[in-house]
Amino acid sequence: MASHTPTAGASLTRVPTSALESLLRSIFRRRLLFPLSRATLIAGGFGNVEAELGALQGLDARAAQAVIVAAIAERRAAKTQATVTSADDGAPSHLALVQAARQSVFVVAHDPRDAALLDALASPDEHGVHRAWVLAHAREESPVLAGLDVWIPPAHAPHAAACLIVDAACVLFGAPGAGPAVRVDDVALARALTLAWRARLADEAYSLRTSA
Repeated sequence: MASHTPTAGASLTRVPTSALESLLRSIFRRRLLFPLSRATLIAGGFGNVEAELGALQGLDARAAQAVIVAAIAERRAAKTQATVTSADDGAPSHLALVQAARQSVFVVAHDPRDAALLDALASPDEHGVHRAWVLAHAREESPVLAGLDVWIPPAHAPHAAACLIVDAACVLFGAPGAGPAVRVDDVALARALTLAWRARLADEAYSLRTSA
């Protein structure tokens, strides 16, 4: 499987950035079948660049996201910081991001039993940060999330890959303890992913339970 590091994007150098961003949005909106193949890329509307996307073939959604994010980050190196965290230090990275939030925290498909992350989200907030949590499965609904806006998927919604978007400026892909995670500090990318996720919530009929 392809590496989850920022240099993994080097094999996508001939793919336009706009095509990579469109592909990333399609992954978040669950418009592609995985593992990726030439057929699924063509069916998804990427036939014009599928020949240059060989590095993504055979990958699952999480791995494909990491490679695409790395490629985009490399092209924005002058204004983007991309770092990779291991399974051992993934949790502190998540917590540090949440604790530094000043506008919004958008948590997708993380474990609602993650006490450290929940404590960070529940801590006193003097900045009026909006905190929302998208559940991976409807059955994960839990009273411990009562202080957050919770998006609940329909019963048969496909599983979402874990990510954390903070202040629509920084994105961390991957959950603590689930292998390497990629952090990208890029306003344009974070905002694009936030918009893509909000579109998916509407498209797939997620229901919203507002905070208590």
